[in-house]
Amino acid sequence: MSRRRSVVSQRRRRGILRRAGSFRPKTPTSPPCDFDVFTFATSITEIDGYAGSGDYDQIYPPGSVIELTAGNRGRIRLRHLHGTAACPIIVRNSSDGAVVLTSTTQVGLLIQNCRHVHFDFSNAPSETYGLKATAANDTKAVEIGKRSIHIQINNVELANCANIGMIVHTKDDTGFDYEESTPGTPSTFTGADKWVDEDIWIHHCLAHDIGNGTLGEGFYIGNNNAQTDNTPDMKDHLMHNIQSDTTTFEAFDFKAMTSGVIHDIQTDDSAYADLSQAGGIHFGNGFGGKVTDGTVTNCNGHGVNMQQAYRIGELDNVNVDNPGASDAGYKFQPTVSVDTDNGILIMENCTLINPQEDGLKFNVALPNAAALCVVRNNTFNYNTGDDCIQISNESIGTETGNTCNAV
Repeated sequence: MSRRRSVVSQRRRRGILRRAGSFRPKTPTSPPCDFDVFTFATSITEIDGYAGSGDYDQIYPPGSVIELTAGNRGRIRLRHLHGTAACPIIVRNSSDGAVVLTSTTQVGLLIQNCRHVHFDFSNAPSETYGLKATAANDTKAVEIGKRSIHIQINNVELANCANIGMIVHTKDDTGFDYEESTPGTPSTFTGADKWVDEDIWIHHCLAHDIGNGTLGEGFYIGNNNAQTDNTPDMKDHLMHNIQSDTTTFEAFDFKAMTSGVIHDIQTDDSAYADLSQAGGIHFGNGFGGKVTDGTVTNCNGHGVNMQQAYRIGELDNVNVDNPGASDAGYKFQPTVSVDTDNGILIMENCTLINPQEDGLKFNVALPNAAALCVVRNNTFNYNTGDDCIQISNESIGTETGNTCNAV
């Protein structure tokens, strides 16, 4: 026997249901849990899992399904939803269509202080993207923050916003979040030691027509504090099957992440040439992850721009086709202290097609930084009169198997 409950207030409603949804955990979990389904009409814009009591009672216990009725709603904010690894909370669209966010002044989907929650917007067979944040929004389409960890989000379309398509970004804040170790107690959420996001899994999403001419990344993952030994890990993020097109700034901007896997990402027509750090994919403030099977086409800037490197991870089969005029296919420019224990860059199996300038350009402001790099088995087409690999007064640590073609 199963029952579906409609939620019009923040009261707990109980019932036992067969598990639904399509959560695919990255690690094995215990058997599925019993749970409730809570449905929210399009008039509901706030869902808060905190009951406001000292024992940190959860209105929506682990395993709950929160179903958003298809149709137009201005925005939706979800906060303090705490599932578990074995019983994540599922947030999904109803099976009859997409949730369409129409606010032009507020973040469309705002996720705050959530843990072990799967935002699965693949529930309507008729819709490729079951959540559409596509209004002419003067801010961000989707924001994941306030120390949200162990989050999965998929099948989301982001468009027409002035600032950023999707941002994963926890920053200084005060008196909002609740410490897991001391339930119900407001934290003093300030200082760089609190900049933590972990295990965010984003897949099967599309961003397009992002930015207002001076702002606008498709996906911004990380924080803008420079990575140092004293900054906690922004780690274990996973992105795959992502398309990010027609953005004012970078299609993808990754900052201060010490681990993660970015796989199968595509971008076309990104960045304005007059923005100094712009490119198809930008790594800043330290990136220690791995990017595999990426394609950057028609960007008005460097194809891949590796900047301000505290640690830079691995590029494998990240291909660039037609970067901006007078811009390199790949540019590496570390400008802050280098973590020599972790190295800087492993770049392999990458191909530059239709070049506009150098193939790989080093702009090394730090002594001996290039000596920590491995560049192997790449194909760099480069403009005649420019360089296949441009570097001054230094040598790359390992450089082997690369093919250089002047065109």
